[in-house]
Parts: sequence; structure tokens; C-alpha cells
Amino acid sequence: MAVKELNLLMTYPVKWSIYKVMRDYIQNFYDAIGFNRFSDDFKYFYNEEKKELVMISQVDFDKEWLLYIGTSSKRGTDTGYAGKFGEGFKIASLVAYRDFHLSVTMESRTWKIKVTEKEKKIDNKSVFCLAYDITKQPAIEGARLVLDGVDKENYEIFLSVLKDFYYIENPLFGELIAENDSCAVYGTKKTEKGVYRRGRVYVGYQYRESICFPIIVCNHTYSVSGDDRDRDHLNSRQTEECVMDVIDQLDSAQAFEVLQRLRKFWNGNRRDGCKISPKEIVERLIEIASSNDEVKDKFKAMYDEEVVADITKNYWLSDHKVRIAKLWFRDSKYYGKRAVVLPEFVDMGIKDIHMMCREANGYEVTEEPGNREWKFISLLEKVATKYFSDIYQYDELPYCMMFTKTDLALEGLAETRKLRTKSRNAFGLTTKRKIDTVYLLKDVLWGDSFGTALSVYLHELLHQYGGDSSMQFHKALYIMNMRMLEKAEELKVYSERWKRIHKRGGRKHA
Repeated sequence: MAVKELNLLMTYPVKWSIYKVMRDYIQNFYDAIGFNRFSDDFKYFYNEEKKELVMISQVDFDKEWLLYIGTSSKRGTDTGYAGKFGEGFKIASLVAYRDFHLSVTMESRTWKIKVTEKEKKIDNKSVFCLAYDITKQPAIEGARLVLDGVDKENYEIFLSVLKDFYYIENPLFGELIAENDSCAVYGTKKTEKGVYRRGRVYVGYQYRESICFPIIVCNHTYSVSGDDRDRDHLNSRQTEECVMDVIDQLDSAQAFEVLQRLRKFWNGNRRDGCKISPKEIVERLIEIASSNDEVKDKFKAMYDEEVVADITKNYWLSDHKVRIAKLWFRDSKYYGKRAVVLPEFVDMGIKDIHMMCREANGYEVTEEPGNREWKFISLLEKVATKYFSDIYQYDELPYCMMFTKTDLALEGLAETRKLRTKSRNAFGLTTKRKIDTVYLLKDVLWGDSFGTALSVYLHELLHQYGGDSSMQFHKALYIMNMRMLEKAEELKVYSERWKRIHKRGGRKHA
């Protein structure tokens, strides 16, 4: 038996988790076997009672590769290996022995080494370095690593690390979507609840980042700038570059399959936990998939009645016309049945909101009030300002227009947008939205009920506090209704004025 000291002091300042230790031990076997045979040729056994974990492969190797920092059996080639730093086994053994108090034994061919430590003198000072007890033995096939002292928790970590390497039989990998020498794309598997699991990014055959998309992107050749053995994850820019590099290698049919997997992201919005934005990825998938007419026709046949594209900026539409189209869609029979997706889906044969509005003559839905309608509106504005201005918060009341079709399923509508600067009224209500335009059904204005028209008008004004399901909005409505009851007698005067306008004008629309 001979003790071989390594040029690695026991005080070497490295702090690894048990996860990293297991990762680098597995990596040595993975690189010796190769990803194509890893599932078949790598075996492991665990004895919980003895706390012993054994890893075995059918591939042997020279012990010299384990002796020197900076050397590796992988040197001289750039592909097919998960690691690249050479010192993985040595550092892993140092941390396993020193920090986790594991007994480490490795054997192959006619040799066996046991990790230990050895005292030496440097400048007349006593120090300890990592060492191997090396013994000869009858030749064995393959290689065998034995770790003693591995508890159940650390064994579970070992099992999770096995999933962090790229191999076809990886239990996290679902259906294969695309594969070539430099990359691969898999779908993720579903949970017990039938929901696709989050995706992953593998770089250089190892897991490097989680992504919110239900696909597994494997980029074997992506070079991570500034990478080193202590960096576990990619930043957002690197993750996006890595994924887009693989997307660019897909053909139209493969892009179609990936696009379907990303259906929840067709609107381009980033979801909670998304490290990268889906918009550019979805747009690039559309660009690739739409280049093939058969794929495009297939997509249209599948999704034409399920989605509608948002209005593209390529149209020469006024802001007013865009608002009308979106208001039309909001109250159309398609709302709630067709999801609004990115404008680029027009390239996949999907109609957008402008097309549908134009085909349905939806641009005829709204019109400017005439002279007689303005009298009704002016009366509503006067009453709102006099009796309800402490409830709502407007420097200037929103512009008012009319619906001209009576088959719409509402009497009023507020066109809103998010507020950057919020304010609070005397009742503690905080503004959420800015209302640019209020739309009233023409029948409401020409009806003989002032109370109905006022209620509808105030209802829309109060949407500055939130949508129909908002607690703030409901509180505002309650305050408004109480005020109307309180001022009922005074409001009768305005009701009579309303009737006089109505009587003088007659019913001026069909």
C-alpha cells in the first residue's frame, strides 16, 4: 500500500453542498460512459442501514486521471462531456471527506484508492493535504465508487442529481420533439393533476436553469461566458440566448409542436417565475412555423375558432378606430370564447380583432352624440358634478359617446387604462384606472327614465376604482346608491328636465 499526497491542502477554501459533491462524482461516470449508454451502463445501490452508496460503471480508466489538479480524461475534445474542469473528483473528495465526513473509496482495473489526508511540512510548518491510500488488487471490470456515511436525505439528493444530466432515459424528459448533434428539445411530463411541469435548460449535457415553459431545451454547444465550476445557473440573458439558439435550429413542423406546448404564453405576457420573456420566443416560433403552408393550414384548422390576434401595428388605424374595434370585440359573441394572442399569429392564418370587427360592421357600433343627445349628457354631467363629485375623482369628466346598436348586452361601457399616479377620495377609495371615454347605449339616453340614465352614467364613472368584481368598485356603487336615496327629492327636478328634453326631441332614432 502506498499513500499518494495530492497538491491540495485540506484548508483549500472551497465550500460545496452535498449536491455539488454528488454531481461531480456522477459526472466522472457520465463522462466515461457517454450519454448514449449512461442509463444502461451506470448502476447504483444504496444500503440505508449501512449508509452506503455504491456507484458502478462498465467502463474502466487509469487512476492517473484522479491524481492531478487540472487534468481530465476529457482533455483534447470539446463535445460529449458534461464537465470540463478536471479537478472535479479531487475537489468533490476533499469536500466529502473534510466537510461531510464520508468515507470515499474508488477502484478500477488493478487499483483501489481510499481518500485520506497526509501531514507535510511547508516552510517548517505542519500542514495537511488530501491524499490517496493506493492498493493493488486483482483486475476488475469497470469502475466502482463507494461512499460510506450517506444518510437517507443525502441519498435523495443523489437521486435528484441523476436527473440533472442529459440522457434520453432521464425520467424528467417527455416526448422528443427535435434532436440533432448540437441540441435537443423534449416536452415535459404532466403532474398527477394533468398539468405540464416547468421546463429546464441543459447546457453541455448538464442542467443549468429552470424555465416556465413546458419544454426541456438541451443546448450541447452553447458557451457560457465567464463560466466556472462554482456557477450553477445561467442569468436571464444567457438563458434566453441559449433557448433562442436551439429554437433557430428547428424546422417548421418542430416549431409547430413547440408552439403548441407554449399555448399559455401566446399572448406574450411574462408569468410569475418566468426568468425570460416568452414574447420573442413565440414570435420566432411563428416565423419558422408559418414558412410552411401545410403547417400553417394545420394550425389554422386547429385554432381558428379558439384564438383571435390582437391588432397589429402594421395597420394604418387611428387610435380611435383601434379603441372601437376592441370595444366591439369586448361585447361581441367571441369575447370569452376566443383568447387574444400576439398580433403575429396573423401569419398563422388567424384573424385579428380589426379583421373581425370590419367583417361584422363593428365600426358602426359607436357614434358621436347629436345636439339633442348632448343635452341629455350635459344634464347628467351637471348632476354628477353637483351631487357626486366627492365620490369620483376627475379633474375633468370623461368624454361621452353612444352605442348605436341595441343588441349589445350592456347599457354602458367605460374605456379605461392603468394609472401611474393614484389618488384617494374622502371615503378611502383609491383610483386604479383612468377613464378616457364613457359609452352609453342610445336607448338609455332616449329613454324616459332619468334615474336609469344617471345610474348607468355614474356606474361607468366609478370604474376608475376597479372592474365589476372589484370590492372597491362595489363599495363605490354602494356609496353612490345611498347618495341617490339621500338626494331623491332634489333629483326629481332634474328628472322633470329630462322629460322635457325627451318630449321636445321625440324619439329620434330607429
